Amino acid sequence: GIKMPKIDNKRERVLTNAEWNRLSAALKRAKNRYVGPALALLLVTTMRASEALLTARWSDVDLDRHLLTLRTAKAGGRKVPLGPEAVEILRKLMEWAGDPDPAARILPISYERLKAAWILACARAGIKGVHIHDLRHTGATHYALLYNGNASLLKRITGHKTDSQLSRYLHIDTEDVAQIMH
Repeated sequence: GIKMPKIDNKRERVLTNAEWNRLSAALKRAKNRYVGPALALLLVTTMRASEALLTARWSDVDLDRHLLTLRTAKAGGRKVPLGPEAVEILRKLMEWAGDPDPAARILPISYERLKAAWILACARAGIKGVHIHDLRHTGATHYALLYNGNASLLKRITGHKTDSQLSRYLHIDTEDVAQIMH
């Protein structure tokens, strides 16, 4: 019969282009060469870190059709559309892997290493209050602006099944609207 307070875990942090540029420069100093491409792939695909790090295998990549099939994801299996930036990142990773084993993970890095490199890069770039998962918010917001809020397209990109799930990731501010209007 205890009434528990409602937990507000809503995040609205979106990286600006300037912040991403500073962060990208800081990521080039990472000791593990997979850190930069991994984080960039999270941004441009809006995938969850677990999907990119644990689920995505080379056998699931179809660069000709620009698709990455996630056989297991938080909301079930799905296909991730790959834009030109994602294809470029995957081609680089494939080059590094040589002739990759189809069953091998695309990103041979642990979440712990990725998170440690993220924290260090954010500190070097002078960026505070941002989490790796905020790349998903940033990517979703970017695509919402690019595709004029087309919910059907955005749900395919992010993997959300409902408008309400998607809306938690879209953070368009008044300045963005003013620029679009002009």
